[in-house]
Amino acid sequence: MLRGDIAAFGKTDFDAADSESQSLDVRRAAEDAVRRAAGVLTFAKPDEPAVQELRRLYDAVASLVLPS
Repeated sequence: MLRGDIAAFGKTDFDAADSESQSLDVRRAAEDAVRRAAGVLTFAKPDEPAVQELRRLYDAVASLVLPS
């Protein structure tokens, strides 16, 4: 109801807050996934093709996803 009242006056601050919250959730999910992949790579057999592919993926995205 409050959102409807605010929207009626043209204020969309809640929309921006929802978008930021969703972006943060997506970011955290990506960070968690990259950390899980790092854990898997620690114990995986490096000569397996699937592990090699996971390593390439991890190397490509870890520096972009994980905080420095």
